[in-house]
Amino acid sequence: MPVQMQLSRIIISEINDQQVIYLREVEGDRTFPILIGIFEATSIDRRVKQHAGQLEQSPRPLTHDLLVNIVEQMGGELQDVVISELRNHTYFARLRIRRE
Repeated sequence: MPVQMQLSRIIISEINDQQVIYLREVEGDRTFPILIGIFEATSIDRRVKQHAGQLEQSPRPLTHDLLVNIVEQMGGELQDVVISELRNHTYFARLRIRRE
């Protein structure tokens, strides 16, 4: 049974190879830490700050920006992300796109 989560916290450390994002249950108290790389963490942090109006866009689109732009240009929007598998310390997920 899927559990709806939202981004709760991003921890970026320049001295560690692994960064941490925390997801928090929408209707509960549980948290779920995910270890990610520095580039992924800074990219997510940049996107969150852009939505809050605290940061300008990067001079060139990053990989996730390209994906978002393609989905939007095709008339879709990201509905949700479903983490479906953990294999060899890597999470795999399905992006569900909503489109008329």
